[in-house]
Amino acid sequence: MAGKSVITGIGVLSPNGVGKDAFLDAIRNGKSGVRKITHLDTATLHSRIAGSIDDETLQSLSPGEESASDLDRTALFARIAGEMALADAQLDKKTATLSYKKGIIIGTGSGPLHTVERFYEERFLERTPYVRPSTLGKAEFASPCAGVAARFGIDGIVQTVSAGCASSLAALTVAHSYIRMGMADILLVGGVDCPLTQHSFRMWDSLRLLTRDFNNAPESASRPFALGRSGMVLSEGCGFVVMEREEVAAERGAEVYADFLGGGFSYDPEALTNPGEDFQVQAMKSAIFNAKAPQKEIGYVQASGASVHINDLVESRAIRRTFGDRTARLPVSSIKSMIGHAAGASGMLGMRDKFLPPTINLDAPDPECDLDHVANAARPVEVKTALVNSFGVTGANASVVVRKATKLESTGAAF
Repeated sequence: MAGKSVITGIGVLSPNGVGKDAFLDAIRNGKSGVRKITHLDTATLHSRIAGSIDDETLQSLSPGEESASDLDRTALFARIAGEMALADAQLDKKTATLSYKKGIIIGTGSGPLHTVERFYEERFLERTPYVRPSTLGKAEFASPCAGVAARFGIDGIVQTVSAGCASSLAALTVAHSYIRMGMADILLVGGVDCPLTQHSFRMWDSLRLLTRDFNNAPESASRPFALGRSGMVLSEGCGFVVMEREEVAAERGAEVYADFLGGGFSYDPEALTNPGEDFQVQAMKSAIFNAKAPQKEIGYVQASGASVHINDLVESRAIRRTFGDRTARLPVSSIKSMIGHAAGASGMLGMRDKFLPPTINLDAPDPECDLDHVANAARPVEVKTALVNSFGVTGANASVVVRKATKLESTGAAF
């Protein structure tokens, strides 16, 4: 086995903050990114709010010669956030020339929906008699990953992982395995989903999983673990990290945010209507076991916290079962209260900057979810090891364990 995996770069596109610093400021201050939907026809929808990123911001950040309209939205998100992460790790101009084994792994639950939906609209609704030659390349699940790899000269592992809502954590765990096996030295790893399309949103709306009660107060809509929570808020977003073998990061003199210790999985066949406590416990305990981290070391849990009544209740019970008597002293929060149903890198940033992100909109906690939810305001505290959960509505559950970075000793090697 090769050395351990460390995180050296972060790039974020989030509804409440674009870029690492803006996102960090937003989660520290409990800023919501949920707003009224303006780009879809919501006349016949029950839920009319989402966590979205405006097109002007994306266009201003669009990398290279291609405009935002030349790429599927997921590919555009991946390029922007991937470039941010590489730049943060001081690799943006060097990636293609590095002699290390390089790769990229992207997790996505829904893939390039915008391209697929536009194709069906043109072909079957507008009866367009031809198909653009570029459509197939843009519509494949692998296209965001391939585009980023080509742009930065990544010529090793180039893979796409799809595990529903748990795709990002699955991608991180797969990447960690490749580094541990010696198959990669530096991996760009991320998750991206852009489900805010007309037909995709309508499917989510039909499931009755999305809240319908806060269309006129969107910032208050996502309410994990609160009394009166009535459903999740669907969002788009993208988060990338650079994961490296520890020895490589030391050679480069890289700043390290966190050590990635390991992950665990489970599958719940009834998750959509009746999520199972046992499966969530299995994912958490597997992650802790695989991370070789004593359970007593875990000082914070970033909950899946979907703001769906039964889901939050089951996760609260699963956390209590996993941590036993320690649960009363264990902070647990959900950043979905701020960004909706999307992924982020808040756990690692919070550990570095010695604070825990809050669960906002928690004025009246549900007594059946009796955990320390870091309610409404960030908490200044130093946590060394954290567990992150992502429990999906399609049954894929994932948990990972990360530890605050230890100082690396440079070997003095040069490129």
